[in-house]
Amino acid sequence: MENETTEKKVNKMPGSSDVTKTRPEKPKMPRGQKLFLGIGAIVLALLVSFIVYMANTPKFENVLTGKANTPLPQLSTSVAKNEAEVEFVTTAGNITVKLFPKLAPKAVESFLTLSKDGYYKNNQFFRILASSKTNIGIIQSGSAKNSASVSKYVFGAPFKNEISPSLYNIYGSLSLANSGTAASNGSQFFFNTNKVDMSTSLTTDNWPAKIIKAYKTGGNPSFDGSYTVFGQVISGLNVMDTIAKGKTTTVTDASTGTSEQSKPVKPVTIKEVKVLKDWKF
Repeated sequence: MENETTEKKVNKMPGSSDVTKTRPEKPKMPRGQKLFLGIGAIVLALLVSFIVYMANTPKFENVLTGKANTPLPQLSTSVAKNEAEVEFVTTAGNITVKLFPKLAPKAVESFLTLSKDGYYKNNQFFRILASSKTNIGIIQSGSAKNSASVSKYVFGAPFKNEISPSLYNIYGSLSLANSGTAASNGSQFFFNTNKVDMSTSLTTDNWPAKIIKAYKTGGNPSFDGSYTVFGQVISGLNVMDTIAKGKTTTVTDASTGTSEQSKPVKPVTIKEVKVLKDWKF
């Protein structure tokens, strides 16, 4: 008998094959590698965030030193086209000052307005600081009541500091007095009278080399960035020095109870502030 072969037919789906294919499984990532990649992603994110933060955050040297070619008008005694000029007529003599309306516009506008209005007439230099401990030296005025707590506000309210990378509290500079906050400027001002060499503690990271050299003559570098400089004495430094050498007594602030040796025994009075060269704002 012949052997019969029976074929078993299998219904196939179109395109299928007789061989069943199995997709290989992806190898699992070791736990240590996962942890390493996770930490790397976090570090990268932090680095990107830091770069963005630094790019958008003004640096101290950008506020003060600016660029290498930043103009430094205080170092010249001539009055430029973009500068104004005034003369303090005092009972101790006259002081001529050039002002910087392009660099400290509100400060100069306020000062010129008050000068032309006669506000500074009969104001005293009511505060003289000459500390040998801190090497801070100023003479302060600009109050009709000869008081640090009384000011006049041209714009109706105190205004903000105007800090420029071109202006510094070097010896002979004229700055606005404030109450310790950046938005408290008004009529009061002070001359920087300290004559001690202040250059040794300064670096070109935060001050231009020429300004560091200027601080050899004196000034108050600790004020830079906190007080608005708006003028520079170009004549009469000897008069400024005479006022700064005046004898003082102790005065106590009634509101804080703090005392300082700053009240002049014989205060010098401002007879008038003459505007020699005005500026249109």
